[in-house]
Amino acid sequence: MNLKKVSILMLAFCLLVIFTACGAGDWRNQSSEPANADESSSSAPAEVSQDDYEDSLDGLCKYLKDSEIISGDATEMRADMIGAEAGNMYVHSFEGGSVTVELYAYDLDHLNDTGKSMLDSIKKNGTFTLLGTETPAILSDNGKYLMIYKDAKNDDVNVAQKARAEKLFREFKK
Repeated sequence: MNLKKVSILMLAFCLLVIFTACGAGDWRNQSSEPANADESSSSAPAEVSQDDYEDSLDGLCKYLKDSEIISGDATEMRADMIGAEAGNMYVHSFEGGSVTVELYAYDLDHLNDTGKSMLDSIKKNGTFTLLGTETPAILSDNGKYLMIYKDAKNDDVNVAQKARAEKLFREFKK
């Protein structure tokens, strides 16, 4: 019976990830207000020092917000589904497209089997599989944090923003 409950929870999490990534669209650009700084690539992104942020999921999120990688309010995720301690998701608009960024924190000293399996898979393949769905993800250099970055657009500006996001994420508190 426990296996059924775990399977149902994993399926629910997987569906949440799939529908969030596929259904977000460009819903934030529908207002009549002028575009905000998050959508403009004409100005240089803020340069901040990671030394000003604590080594935690909250610190990472604040660092990436101040670096203009993520914006808006976080949605708390079911981190236990992937063996993580905590997780947040951000959905925002960048250059006319929808970007979804999920960030998770792991307690490396107290990993459960699910966490070990997820981290091993990401280290080996750059992906993890949950209920038959393979998801690309990266780990920070210190191994404590996981990031899933999905962008609806694949043009040069968006690819450059993703590369910048991955660099800042990987180097956080290494």
